Amino acid sequence: MKINDHRPMQMTVSSRKNGMPNKFQVVLDVQKAHFLSDKTKCYEWRIDQLDRMEQMLRNHQEEFCAALYQDFGKPSFEQLFEITVPLGNVKYYRENLRELMAPQPVAIPKGLEATGNSGLILKEPYGATLVIGPFNAPILLLLDPAIAALAAGNTVVLKPANTTPATAALFQKFVPQ
Repeated sequence: MKINDHRPMQMTVSSRKNGMPNKFQVVLDVQKAHFLSDKTKCYEWRIDQLDRMEQMLRNHQEEFCAALYQDFGKPSFEQLFEITVPLGNVKYYRENLRELMAPQPVAIPKGLEATGNSGLILKEPYGATLVIGPFNAPILLLLDPAIAALAAGNTVVLKPANTTPATAALFQKFVPQ
């Protein structure tokens, strides 16, 4: 028995009064369209996203640390913590992604099993994901859920905290790359 592929619930974010979509709606629509192309389901796309995340953090580590200092006056050990934890998570997902993507057998009622049926959990991505970053750990708590969502095959929209303008500006500059 095969269950048809499900699609995430479609939602619309309110438009401006003049009928023009707001900036968030445009970004969300692009992410939804990319997800619906099914490109995000493959292993290669997910690894590429993880590699890009790692490159962004490694190549711009000093700039992110300076932004954390500018936004908060964070000491250097906290700055490094905000960078190294997401890097560790990228490494974990890169090393374990094939296993995490694999179908997982599950027990089914004996009556069904006796008739030759089996149960599997198929791990499918959900769709476009919004990650809203808090002010107190603007890199770590924004990127950790984003890394997990990308590894799961979802597209991600990042919303850094308004109270961390220097860090948010770096995300706006480097994420599109």
